[in-house]
Formats: sequence, C-alpha cells, structure tokens
Amino acid sequence: MQGWRRALQLFSLLALLFVGGRAQAQTNYPGGYTITPLSSNSVALLSMTADVSFHDDGSNTVAEVQLSYRLHNRDNGAAQTVQVAIPGYAAPQPPPADITLFVKGKEIEKTPDQEQWWTANITLKPDQRINLVMTYTAPLGDDPIVHFKFPLELTAQEWPGTMESARFTIAFTQPPNPQSWIKLTPDDYQLTAESVTWSYDVTDPNQPIDFSFVRPSLWTQILEARHAAAAKPSAAAHNQLGDIYAGLAASAHEAEIFQRYYPLAVASYVQAQQLAPDAPDAYLALARLYQLRDDLSSDNASSYAAQAVNELVKALEHGAADPTVQKKVGDGFIRLVERARARGDFDAASAYLQRLETLSQQYSGLAASEDIEAQRRALAIEWAQHVLRDQGPAPARAVIAQLFGKDVVQPANARFAHINSLYVTVS
Repeated sequence: MQGWRRALQLFSLLALLFVGGRAQAQTNYPGGYTITPLSSNSVALLSMTADVSFHDDGSNTVAEVQLSYRLHNRDNGAAQTVQVAIPGYAAPQPPPADITLFVKGKEIEKTPDQEQWWTANITLKPDQRINLVMTYTAPLGDDPIVHFKFPLELTAQEWPGTMESARFTIAFTQPPNPQSWIKLTPDDYQLTAESVTWSYDVTDPNQPIDFSFVRPSLWTQILEARHAAAAKPSAAAHNQLGDIYAGLAASAHEAEIFQRYYPLAVASYVQAQQLAPDAPDAYLALARLYQLRDDLSSDNASSYAAQAVNELVKALEHGAADPTVQKKVGDGFIRLVERARARGDFDAASAYLQRLETLSQQYSGLAASEDIEAQRRALAIEWAQHVLRDQGPAPARAVIAQLFGKDVVQPANARFAHINSLYVTVS
C-alpha cells in the first residue's frame, strides 16, 4: 500500500478545500456546477432536475448540462431577493464562458466574483414560484478516463428546507455499456437503454453524482480491437489491443484502474508473442509495461524489473539487426539504471549498468559509450556519497574502485576529502 500511495502522489491532483456560502466542500467537482444561495431568507428550492450528456470528438470530452431549479418565495406578504452563486463552491479560474441563467425565457445578468465565478440576484414576488434554468458546457479534458462529478448533495445542503423532489439524468447517444464505467455512484440509479437516472422524493440527496468512464471514442477503439483480435488473430491485432490497455494503465490516477487494465495489457502482449515469437515489438512493449509496474512498487527487489530485463534481452535476440530495436533496448536499460538510482538501490543499478555494458560490446547500437559513462559517473557519485555518510571512507573507496578501477583511488592510504558531481578528491 505504501508504494501505491507514493505512486498516486505523482499522478493524482491534490483535493482542494472549498468554501462556498455556508458550506465547506471537501472535494472539487470536475464538470459539476450548481447554484447556491449566499444568504438565507424565505426563498426555498422546491425541486430540481438535471439533464447531462457527454460528447467526445476523439481527443476531448465535454459535458452538456441543463439544470432547472424550482424556487418558491414562502413569504406571502413581501417580495424577496436571493443572491445566488455559481458554481456554488470556490472553483478555479478562469470560469467557462458559456454558462447562462434564464428565468421565464429572460437571461439573468451575472456579476463576476472573487470567490465564486459569478453571483446573480433573483427577485420573487410574495408566494411566487419560478423556474431558474442554467445551461453550460464543461470541458472534461483529454484523458482516457473521463471524470464528471456534480455537487447534488451540496445543492441540497445550501438551500433551506427539504426539496420536494429531485431528478438527475445522464443520457447516452448509444445504449450504455457498464463495462466502460469505472465508477458510478450513488448506486441506487435506474438504468435504461438510453439513460441513468437518480430520483429523490421529499428526501435531500446526501452524495454527489460521481461518474468515471472510459472516453467513448476510446471505448469504441477497444471494442473494434477486441473484435479484430478475435475474428482474425494476429500479433499486430493483439499488440494494438495491448497498446490501448497499456495506455489506460499508464494514465490511471487510481490503483483500481491500473489493476483493471494492466493484466489485460500483459495478456495481449503475451498472445502477440505466441503468434509471432520472432517479432521484437511485443517483447519491447511488455518490457515497458513491467517497468511501469516496477515504478509502482515500493520493493527494491521487485520482480517486475527482472521481468523487464528478460523481455529486453528477448527483444534484442529477435531484433538485433534493427538499429531502432537496439536503441529501444538500450533506453530500457538506462531507465532501469535511473530508476534504481532514484530508489537508492545502488547494487541493482550497478548490475543493470554492467549488463548494458556487456551487451553494448556485442551490439554497437545499443547505447553510446558516453551515455554509459554518464550513468556510471552519476551512480558512483550518489553511491559513494551514501556509503561515505553511513560507513566511512574505506567502503566509499571500494565503491569507486568497483566502478572505475583501483587506480582512481590511489594512493592506497588516501582519505576522502570531498565528493561532488565532478570530482573525487583525496588527501
């Protein structure tokens, strides 16, 4: 678990603390914007409806949202003005440009605000009921995994009283396929061939609508690649499918997503190897995948690095005549060295470097001698500094001698005075 926590710190966005109106929201809401009152009076939210759809142009996904708020001035004797805020929490700048507010077909003027995006004043006559309609388009980015979250619970919390009803619908242009969903909560929804709907009667929602899913155009690619691999099995088809799964695993912000697609990618590349055992592509791809898995491991002795080495060597055996393959194998070993150095696993870094140097003597295109030397120098400095601090001069001398030869640390009775990025000074 510790390894996952460290890894997810590199991929995940830190949750922000939001203060909007009277509520303190503990999370952000990608693509989810609402309307909340900034002050309390006799204006209540009787009901609300939400209709959401997603559109994907092949690289970016957007949410199209229409919200209808049924407001009621419960004061029978006087008109009331309520100041409302959009999006209902302290959202990042800049705001989207296409949020509109309408009452009875007339657009309501919005005022820019420092904490909120906008505020607006809505006036209701005594005992009046009105429909306040907000529409907007929210960009959800170009990640393979799309995340949309609407603050339904925050809306209910901020308006006084209890809503008579609420309905939230996500509509689909094609019949929904839950296999493409990563997360959909709350789980008490009604699923049809066209939509997913949550309904609340005289009960305020207590959870946000939280939906994560594979980008629709990418899911289409997955289905097509699966069909191609099944209809006419080939190494190319399974490599293509593996590349899609590997891309999803590599972009995952959560361990659950990685664990779903990583084994599928491995299986696809293994199948490609079986169909074309002499082709290097699947070996290179699997080596990259094992290195990615090794990056997420907290264990210095992770078996995934060893598996990556095996795949790199196999790729070299089957693609030695191709300079591009040699270069990719060399880059793979360099990455293993750098990763081991970053972990402080200097023995492993040294072993990978020695393996790379041995192979480079046989395959000239594997890695440039200056690249190997640069890695050796960086490893020597980091390793010797570590040993010098923990064990003293003699063991540090042994590290330098192991990597560069005994002549570098002569005379034999020399004592270390300084180690930096350029020099090893003895006295």
